[in-house]
Amino acid sequence: MINPQDKALETIRRLLKLGTSSNEHEAALALQKAADIARRHSIDLGCVRAEEDRARVAEHTFQSRVLFDVVEKAATSLCMAIFRVRCLFDMRSATYVGMEHNVVAAVAAHAFVIEQCGRDLKAFKRGRWKRSRQRTPEGAAHQFCLGWAFAVKHRYQADLAVAEPESQIEDSKTAIILRSQDREVAHYMEQYHGDCPVEKNKRRFKRNDDAVLAGMRAGREVRIGRQIETSGQMTLAERSAV
Repeated sequence: MINPQDKALETIRRLLKLGTSSNEHEAALALQKAADIARRHSIDLGCVRAEEDRARVAEHTFQSRVLFDVVEKAATSLCMAIFRVRCLFDMRSATYVGMEHNVVAAVAAHAFVIEQCGRDLKAFKRGRWKRSRQRTPEGAAHQFCLGWAFAVKHRYQADLAVAEPESQIEDSKTAIILRSQDREVAHYMEQYHGDCPVEKNKRRFKRNDDAVLAGMRAGREVRIGRQIETSGQMTLAERSAV
């Protein structure tokens, strides 16, 4: 059930769109009504205007082997969790779908994750070869990447918990806007990609706790930032590998 503030925000968005009408009388009435609703529900109209100016659903397609490559799979799952994007993929490509600023950030982070996770996975394989003179099976590599992605996500959540008290807006305007964006993306997916099948990973690997723990140890040293909504302004935390 949509709460009153969310419903008011949706109404304001529609009225702001009507405010661009070529009919001056209709546009003026729509803007006036939007301002009245914003005052009644303590919503910052300027913040909503700024959000509308830059927030559009977008998609970006790129070459990918996510169906076959464990590092690519870790990258897409991590970006989906952190940047609130959806991912569609086939044999040779992947497409991120989400709000435009989130898609841009996810694409940039995707390249960083592949580079860093791939480097850590190679180091894990070299270490395993030196110890036992055995090649790393696909299942161990997959579980290393799972542990790695889990640790990076946990680090991100810890960093966000520290940063959020400063960026959090009173009466949770940020949460309202994010929920509204999620609904907009869901509507876009239903409208333009409703017939896309959901890919399921049918492969099953033997659990390898050593590989998972090794991935978590490597992932703990990696920090990925995301865009944080604050009063209509955007700040992008640095992506860095320690």
